[in-house]
Amino acid sequence: MEVLWTCYGRAVGDLLTLASPQKAVEVSHRNVIANCIQYRTFEQVIHDELGIDTQVVLGLLPFSHSYALVVIIHACVARGDSVIVLPGFDLNTYLAATERFRIQLHYVVRKSNNEIDNGGGCVVALFTDADMT
Repeated sequence: MEVLWTCYGRAVGDLLTLASPQKAVEVSHRNVIANCIQYRTFEQVIHDELGIDTQVVLGLLPFSHSYALVVIIHACVARGDSVIVLPGFDLNTYLAATERFRIQLHYVVRKSNNEIDNGGGCVVALFTDADMT
């Protein structure tokens, strides 16, 4: 197996025990290709139903987790999506980028989602292409 990258993190069961040591996971080229095909196959049904060919996607740094590296960096780009990369999560920058670049798909982690929910009266809505014109 040829290693593409090594990700460090905790197993899902270890999330409650933050004192546990991080574990290294080696990700191979074959893993990434298989995950991209799985992701594309899963999303294609929804894209076909909604008539989506490509879309604008938001990516928040750091891309240190395998999911972000596979889905945002590889699968979305392979599909032809535009990926807008922000250096981290800041609510005002996040909302400004969404409006400026007409971002249609947001991959957010629990921490970002909590800040959005507690954004001081901020309303988060899902937009269709018709809403973005």
